Amino acid sequence: MASRRPVSQQSARTASPGATSRAPKQQSEIPASKQPEVSEKKFCQEVDDGSNRRAFFLMGLCNNFSYAVVMSAAVDIMRGQASGTTSSTFTAYIFVANIVPSLFAKIFGPFFFDRVPYASRVWLTVVFNFISLQLVSSNAPLIVKLGGICLSSFGHGVGEGSLLGLSSQYHPTIITALGTGFAGAGLSSSAGYLLLTSWLGLAPLDVLWGLSFVTAALHLYSYFVMLGDPIVTGEQAGSPKEKPKAKLSLQDKIRALQQIRPQLCVLFVEYLAHYLVMSGVLSSLTQFQHNPYTARDTYVRFMLLERVGNILSRYFPSAVGITNASLLASLQIANFAALAAHAYSPFMPTIYIAFASVFWVGLVTGTCYVHSFSGIRKCVVPASHTEFCMGIASTANECGITVASLIAIYLQDWLQQAQAS
Repeated sequence: MASRRPVSQQSARTASPGATSRAPKQQSEIPASKQPEVSEKKFCQEVDDGSNRRAFFLMGLCNNFSYAVVMSAAVDIMRGQASGTTSSTFTAYIFVANIVPSLFAKIFGPFFFDRVPYASRVWLTVVFNFISLQLVSSNAPLIVKLGGICLSSFGHGVGEGSLLGLSSQYHPTIITALGTGFAGAGLSSSAGYLLLTSWLGLAPLDVLWGLSFVTAALHLYSYFVMLGDPIVTGEQAGSPKEKPKAKLSLQDKIRALQQIRPQLCVLFVEYLAHYLVMSGVLSSLTQFQHNPYTARDTYVRFMLLERVGNILSRYFPSAVGITNASLLASLQIANFAALAAHAYSPFMPTIYIAFASVFWVGLVTGTCYVHSFSGIRKCVVPASHTEFCMGIASTANECGITVASLIAIYLQDWLQQAQAS
């Protein structure tokens, strides 16, 4: 594989000696902090070549794939067969194993990530995800499989925080490709698992075993082969793909966190409302005057529509027409309130109104995600703090998911009791 030279080095090689003597203040001779506007302009023109967008999309997809497919294959992982239902105890075990390690990695990881090169973190994520799928696809005891799920969750947390931090060194639109990859993991894992097991008739545990090799290979290829280097100024040494830009003190990180409190609150509220809908309300949306589908088919269509809306809005963040992340989070609260109200006391005449509402839920979530992280990138000063802030911000949505999942256990029971009475 041919090595890539940073853009600033290539520009310096093409400049003539005369031009150098007449214009001593070239970008290659001035630190990036002294010339932000010129650096950003050159960055946008020369680095956003499409290859980096595809690389970030694949890295996001592979990073979250094993984390998502574990939930799609929960029954088969616990039972070792293609049919049946998990007990409430098994469901609780899976929830804890799939959420807690990721939350731990996202909260504490960014405070130590600047000591670990990006390449090492990519390898750590790939190895954890690979071992995870190997363990859950085996005939090992339950405790071993739960350990595999914990590895997948921890690798997901490390990888997501690292990729968000790395994206701060590339073109601003990279966040749309990365966010689309993160969201696409849920849809591709569930659809792919269904295709291979139900339609093609392959053994579920064999499918998980094979997917461990495919995702590991794609993840490594996208980072080490597809991804190019961002711009490196004259004062920087080494490849920014291999190490973080700056090492910040604990005080610097705390001050940086204070700058992004609004975005953290928005992400927490958005994902709290979103997952209250997905975990606590959707399974209770069954009473309509016109609904040609069974309860199971209705739920499957709800999940599909939400995921499609989430992916589309991350790739086309202007589709919703709203760029204010706080307003988007408020809209999501309204979405949750409306759907929960129908589940408690039905008022929608047809299921298709609910379908449109759930699709809208996905659109709002994806749009809020992209604009929140874009806002973090724009507001953080100095720019050397952006990398840390992008990595730590994913803690907010993970906390929202965790709190919503806990509330949903009681919310779902309450709605079902209300419907029964």
